[in-house]
Amino acid sequence: MVIILLVILQISCNDDEPDPMPNEKWKAGNDWIDTRDGQSYATVKIGSQVWMAENLKATTYTDGTEIPLLEDSLFWDAMNSSYKAYCYYNNSTSNRDTYGNLYTWRAAMNETDGSNSNPSGIQDACPVGWHIPSQEEYLELVDSLGGWMVAGGALKEAGTTH
Repeated sequence: MVIILLVILQISCNDDEPDPMPNEKWKAGNDWIDTRDGQSYATVKIGSQVWMAENLKATTYTDGTEIPLLEDSLFWDAMNSSYKAYCYYNNSTSNRDTYGNLYTWRAAMNETDGSNSNPSGIQDACPVGWHIPSQEEYLELVDSLGGWMVAGGALKEAGTTH
C-alpha cells in the first residue's frame, strides 16, 4: 500500500470541477490535455472524484515559470526543504513517459503550505482546472474504495509490468 500511496503522492491532481464537468474531454476515462505542454493524461472517476490516472509530467507552473530539473543525486541529498525541483525516476529521461516527474514538496506546492479543505484549492504544479489533493480528499478516495484495508489493492494496476 505504501508503494501505491507514493505513486499517488508523486503528484496526483484532482479535478477542480464537481460533476457535471464543463465539457466531454474532462470526463473520467477520456484523455485530458495540459495546455502548457500538450501532454495528454488519462483520467479516472473514483466515487464522486475525478483523478489523473497517471503522474504529472509538467516542467512549468501555469504562469510559465520553469521548475528546475535536477539530475545530480548528490545535490538532491544536500538540498534543504525549501528547494523547488523535479527529476526523473533513476535520473533517466526514458522513465518520464512511464512514471512522470518526481517533484520536491516545494516544487509541487510552489510555496503553499497545504490545505485540509475539500477541495484543497491548491493548484500550484497542477494544470488549470486541477489541484493538489488535500488529506481530506485522500480520505474521501480511500472511503470510496472501501477503506484502508482494501484501497491499496483497488488502486493497483493489473499485472507486474510496474
